[in-house]
Amino acid sequence: AALLLAAVLRRGTGPVATPLRALSWRQWMRLGLLAAVGMVGFNLAVLAAERTAEPAVPGVFVGCAPIVVGVLAP
Repeated sequence: AALLLAAVLRRGTGPVATPLRALSWRQWMRLGLLAAVGMVGFNLAVLAAERTAEPAVPGVFVGCAPIVVGVLAP
């Protein structure tokens, strides 16, 4: 989905007619590191919840994550 969005934005078509701004190598590295840390941190939190919480808690945690991201994202 992200690759499709990037292709649409790069062409300058669709609902947002602004082409993507090129990122420097350093910015790509920072973006990749941030994504990796976020994914690893989330999965470690889920594993900790599975070990210490009741069985329903990790499911609620994982299920509500997209809603929380959608509400908190600008």
